[in-house]
Amino acid sequence: MKTKKSLPIRMFLFFLNSAVLCAGILVILFADVSAVKKAAQDQTENNLRTFAYALSPVLSEHRDSLDKFVKDIAASNPDFRITVVNQEGKVVADSDAPDISILQNHGDREEIKSALGGSEGKTVRRSTVNNKDVMYYAVPFGEDALRLSMPVNTSVFFSENIKRTMILSGLGVLAAVVIVSIILSAHVVNQISDLQYATEQYRAGNFTYRPQIRSPRELQELGKSIGTMAEQLEKLERVRTDFVANVSHELKPPVTSITGFSETLLDGAL
Repeated sequence: MKTKKSLPIRMFLFFLNSAVLCAGILVILFADVSAVKKAAQDQTENNLRTFAYALSPVLSEHRDSLDKFVKDIAASNPDFRITVVNQEGKVVADSDAPDISILQNHGDREEIKSALGGSEGKTVRRSTVNNKDVMYYAVPFGEDALRLSMPVNTSVFFSENIKRTMILSGLGVLAAVVIVSIILSAHVVNQISDLQYATEQYRAGNFTYRPQIRSPRELQELGKSIGTMAEQLEKLERVRTDFVANVSHELKPPVTSITGFSETLLDGAL
């Protein structure tokens, strides 16, 4: 046998589901942003690896003018940086620095240490220049290390605009859920107010009022029950009124006679 949930339980479950839905939207939103950011990092890594191995043989042919050559290559894209570091950690070529002699020693950089050790290395760090997440990818370049870098958000799979759009879309859905919850809550409150008004009318003796309850189902059934009760009370009121009227009509002649005889006796007619 299927049992019916009471109205308070249904209302509690409704608001609980709304809260869980809102929390789920936020979790999915931030999970999607994280997934897209991870995909952007992977794509940036693949791009830098491809560029590095494509550039290595070309750079090897310009050892004598390496610094000028890398500056010419990266001149059209300020976000793309090429750096060559020797075994001592000294920068021997850099596409961004006007004067490489003032650059710090790069021997302690994780990606540089990996490349100088004969393997590929990568690191994602926050740039102190443009405050962006930058991926640094280094590969062996003879006895030196060739490092390429670019901001992660320049990837074709991820950008600040996409991130902003996803966040705004998620917040829009969340706002819609909240608005719908508020509207439904207001609807339920209005239905309960109508029932309360009906009871006030019946208390005042107006049994003709009928609550207009549309939903939820429990309130609708309660409204019908109250309306049926009002009809029965209305009928009982008519029966009571008719009974009182009939009793008054039937008792009036004998009571009048008794009153008359009583007055006669009191006047000494005994």
